[in-house]
Amino acid sequence: MTEKMKNILRGAGSLLDFAPATNYRQYVPRQNASKRIEGHFTRVGKNIRTAVDRFSNEQKTKK
Repeated sequence: MTEKMKNILRGAGSLLDFAPATNYRQYVPRQNASKRIEGHFTRVGKNIRTAVDRFSNEQKTKK
């Protein structure tokens, strides 16, 4: 079988792949939007608090 024929068959096979082997449901969020936003705000708040604390500690050591 020639390389060109192999490429054609691969292309046709990918077009006909209606049921991929990958489970895409794992990428779909399980919580509603408000719960996800709440989680993001909480995480961002913790990161800001950590940054402020580190900055404060750096300023104290410079004095």
